[in-house]
Amino acid sequence: QILQKSQRDNVQQLPLSIVTTASLKDFLAEDLARGFALGDKSFVRLTLVSTERDGSVVAVLTIHHALYDGWSHAMLLNDLFKALQKRPIVSTRPSFRTVVDYIETQDKVKAEAYWTTYFSALSHATLVNSLVRPSVGDEKHFLDSISIPLEGLTKAAQVAGSTVADVAKLAWAATLRKFTQRNDVVFGQVMANRDIPVHDAETIMGPLINIVPCRVTFDDDVSVTQLLQSMQAGRVASMAHSHAGLVDVKRWSGLGDSDNLFDTLFVYQNLPSSGDQDGFAIIKNTAHTSHSDEYTFELLVQPSSTSLVIEGLFHPAMMTSIQAQMIVHEFGETMFQVTNCLVKAPSPVSELWRLGRAQIEVLQLQSSPLSPLVPRHGRLHQLFEHQAKSQPQARAIQLDGMWLTYGNLNAMSDALAEKLVVLGVSSEARVAVVMNRDSFEFHVSMLAVLKASGVVVQVNNVHGSTDEPVYSTVKLILLPANQPNSAHTSATTFHVNLADLNTPASPFEALTASSSSADCIEFTDKPTRQVVRHFDVIRAASDLAQELKYSNCTRVMSFGTTDLSHFYDTWTAWSCGGTVVCPGHDVLKSLESVDVLTGSFESVSSVSHAALDRVVVWGLGGCSLPTSVAGTSCRRTHVYVPPQLTRPTHVSDDQASGWRPMHGIQSTVVVNPHRQVPVGVFGDLYTKSVVENAVQSDNTSDVSTRTGDRGCVLPNGLLHVDTLPQTLRQAAVDATTAVHSMMNHENGSYLIYPTTPLQAGLMFTTMQDPTTSVHQFAFRLKSLNIQRLSGTFQQLVAQNELLRTTFVSTPAGV
Repeated sequence: QILQKSQRDNVQQLPLSIVTTASLKDFLAEDLARGFALGDKSFVRLTLVSTERDGSVVAVLTIHHALYDGWSHAMLLNDLFKALQKRPIVSTRPSFRTVVDYIETQDKVKAEAYWTTYFSALSHATLVNSLVRPSVGDEKHFLDSISIPLEGLTKAAQVAGSTVADVAKLAWAATLRKFTQRNDVVFGQVMANRDIPVHDAETIMGPLINIVPCRVTFDDDVSVTQLLQSMQAGRVASMAHSHAGLVDVKRWSGLGDSDNLFDTLFVYQNLPSSGDQDGFAIIKNTAHTSHSDEYTFELLVQPSSTSLVIEGLFHPAMMTSIQAQMIVHEFGETMFQVTNCLVKAPSPVSELWRLGRAQIEVLQLQSSPLSPLVPRHGRLHQLFEHQAKSQPQARAIQLDGMWLTYGNLNAMSDALAEKLVVLGVSSEARVAVVMNRDSFEFHVSMLAVLKASGVVVQVNNVHGSTDEPVYSTVKLILLPANQPNSAHTSATTFHVNLADLNTPASPFEALTASSSSADCIEFTDKPTRQVVRHFDVIRAASDLAQELKYSNCTRVMSFGTTDLSHFYDTWTAWSCGGTVVCPGHDVLKSLESVDVLTGSFESVSSVSHAALDRVVVWGLGGCSLPTSVAGTSCRRTHVYVPPQLTRPTHVSDDQASGWRPMHGIQSTVVVNPHRQVPVGVFGDLYTKSVVENAVQSDNTSDVSTRTGDRGCVLPNGLLHVDTLPQTLRQAAVDATTAVHSMMNHENGSYLIYPTTPLQAGLMFTTMQDPTTSVHQFAFRLKSLNIQRLSGTFQQLVAQNELLRTTFVSTPAGV
């Protein structure tokens, strides 16, 4: 409020209002809603409030925030108490005009030069761009404060020749570094400016505070003490330019209009003491909310005689209250880390990467122990043999009204296994099974190869060429009885005729048994080789059966799935004595007797609501539900298989709330490449299976595998997977699989109509020139953002061998 001198002379006193109200709370709410208007004579009012409830009288002083800061507030209350007690008060305070005069005399050219240099080569990330955004509004309005004993902090600051305020500022910078995963952090800091070169600035009544940026650059090789001393030197240098406005500083920083200089605020409220004096008590108003309207997060540090009280404010559209509360706790942990490093100097800055206990407790929820109900070791076919022995008459597989019982299937596979051993199949010998996976012959052959201790090489390409490189390393090729040998391969072939498989006199037992950590199957339906081990399938299948509540009466059908997922579908059903139902010629007819439908949710989008209402549907990966599935009453379960792994690792009933790990899975989200990131922060997802001594003896590597996806651990302990790269990855795999098969066919033109959600707006057209064998691929982008596609294309190329071969080697250099 600006008053000319003549107006100021007329303001000699403020009117005192006296009101009666039901409760003080009611008056405070009304007074807050009243606020101030530009036409008001003053932006200060004093009211005596008499409450009807208890007859007490309370004085309420209401001031517009533009007129004061925390320092002025404390001085004003002290003067008020002294005046009420008829004690002397400060009679001559310097005018706030002296502060304005000081600011006006500063050299703006020097200020611009300082801040331009200060932000040179800026490479920082804001907090909001580092955290996973909340999907729904946060209903919690308050954060809990924490208290840190002041004694240890004061000692550490003295050892380093610093102040507690600077130590707290360093701790906040280190906390931001953890959450942004950047060594260059910028945050706003509130400057009291009571040490500016103005006479008696500490006694001036008025808003001297200003918000200026604070930039901290971390170097893990220097000591924490050195970093603190560097920050102190920077603070002293910036004091001469702390008067600059944020609008000017933002312009001088060189950042674009849409870029935020910072989105967090650090406030250290070191104010002159004020409080109860001789019977007069200050009634502290309870905060209405812990929400911030301007910043993603604000950290408030209030020192007392014995401790630091830490509070937080958060923007509910940018983060949840749980995320904000964890940031407050992590700051407290970081304060102790900084204190210990200063006392035990020299300690390197790299020590400040360590996460606090609250973070570790949540992150550890992504490590799930082995279930006591899951077999610890053994070979895959032994799961089936156990069921065949306990319930030989139960149906193991059904196709178009025909079926094989567990006893029938076990006997046939025993008979075929004996023949395979005669043909030279032994431990870990690779046997190609070139059959339709939805046939009795395929399942008999798969079991027989496993019983003979071989490795199944699944080639789901009945009419395709058999001169692929995969056949050069196999011991034997198994074909259906009605399929002729290929003239393009010299490998030994054997035709499987179920009618020729007589029941052996005794159960088959391989002479040399494969270990539980050995490979059991290899898939060739993807451009990259996928190999699965025995104990991975045993664990995953048993765990999925428990997760989906399978029983020996459960009937399961796979529809529109990859060979890998179909393999897990089969063994999940067999692990508990269920029935595998093949789609056959009439999918809807087969579905009538199915309890569980497995596959991607897109593949079942054409199935009627009536058929889906009575089944449990579960599918692979992080794809969204199509309308036809979302509108049904069936129970849906998502199963996540990381791109670089060959077993399911996580399940979810609702992807929005996150993925929970399956038993025996340990997942971590890391960067660079083994530093674990805090809760809610994205990083590279690594996963490994829990390895026990029984399996370790088989020389199994207890090493985490990079999944190829990015993710973060949510505050609820569940995993969030970055869905865009995952969807693009799946689209690329599907597209390159189609390209791979086209290259093995005769010359011609092909039009492919993709089925995944991403590909529904992405049509692939390929033309081949028969004279040069050059394939041209045209991508018609209907609804896909080209920038989003190109932004992840290099990642796809790195993950996919076919993409590297096909695209990188072209003359255009794409």
